[in-house]
Amino acid sequence: MVKEATRTSATHVEKQVPPMRISMWAVFSVLATSRNSVVKGIALFWMLVLSGVLRPGHLQRSKLQRLLPRSVEGWCVAGKKRTDGKRRSFTWRAPRTSILGTDIGEAAFNFAREISDVFTFFLPDTAPKGSGLEAKSWSSVPMDQGKIKKLTFKILTAVGIPEDNQKQLRGLYAARRVLPTLAHRLKFSKGERLDVGSWSDPALKMPQTYSEAGLDEQADLREELVLAASNALRILASQWDDPTPSMELNMNFTEVWQFFPKQRTLKKKCWDFEAGMAWCVKMFPGLKAACLESGCRTINAEGCSSTSSASSDSSESSGLAAEDDKDDFPLLESQICWQLSKGAKGCLHVNHPEDEWKTACGRSLYMAERGLGKEAALSTGRSWSPRCWKALQDDTRDWWKSSQTTSEQ
Repeated sequence: MVKEATRTSATHVEKQVPPMRISMWAVFSVLATSRNSVVKGIALFWMLVLSGVLRPGHLQRSKLQRLLPRSVEGWCVAGKKRTDGKRRSFTWRAPRTSILGTDIGEAAFNFAREISDVFTFFLPDTAPKGSGLEAKSWSSVPMDQGKIKKLTFKILTAVGIPEDNQKQLRGLYAARRVLPTLAHRLKFSKGERLDVGSWSDPALKMPQTYSEAGLDEQADLREELVLAASNALRILASQWDDPTPSMELNMNFTEVWQFFPKQRTLKKKCWDFEAGMAWCVKMFPGLKAACLESGCRTINAEGCSSTSSASSDSSESSGLAAEDDKDDFPLLESQICWQLSKGAKGCLHVNHPEDEWKTACGRSLYMAERGLGKEAALSTGRSWSPRCWKALQDDTRDWWKSSQTTSEQ
């Protein structure tokens, strides 16, 4: 009976989500420069899935460990493969540069470090629970994939991208399929295509296992594909210099292959960010108010970073621009890291400034809930440990008292 119910129908046809369009890839590169931390986090999530050819679930079980000259290295605590019933961890690398030349690797690394050095996932959920782009803090649990997609569509709608242009992104795997598609089209060898996706082949198992250069080769091949796409987009933009949303619907890989080189040619430089951003804003004017963080860092193939001064003009309010006189999302490095001890009477504790595994009152809590920010701590409904309360700054204590008084009224 169970076998009958789970049997795949003979008429069933598996259909993968199509790869992300090259134009939408550029849009996410622009959104990754946003001053709204939620917008930036969502855009960086898509960029890492794309450039690292990662499963979305693996990125949400990963911790960024090192920022290398030309790549960023992450460690996934639980991969797909199981040994003795347990998932094995693995290390991955993604190129730092994006299709518009921005330093995505550094942006992602700094984004993760500003939130927490402890979390073993990239994108935390927003706090308080149920909040979205208007969130004031980060939670201590990872954001689920359903919410990532929901916030993605909310961001794209807010910047004026029509629903028809969003439909292709109905699955997070749209980003993961981009680089393998490019590697196939540019006639990479079988071994190189396996390296692009970090996949294994029985015939190459031992050479891949014993090679120490595997991670470096993966990052180099992925960077080569990003550079090829960047230069193809530059040629496309020169011919389609007045893009519209309806034109963007036709910028899938079948239509844009004509702008890619006929054979592999290693380009050392990406398209200029300012020119690429201006082209994207022509296509979707709402992007102008949503991104634009002055001093956007760019990177070339040699790993040298530079600063590009992007315009910070604001157009009609899109709900995502972070104006100088309005702090919709406070800077996270100024927020407190706290722990909540187990039990119905558990208290809040602030992290020790020199040892993140201990509290300011000297305790080492077992299986404590961890969090970031005053808002998230207040939402727990718990009080502070007396000694940790004394360790808080005066303005934090004043804020806490006034917030509790307001909630009681």
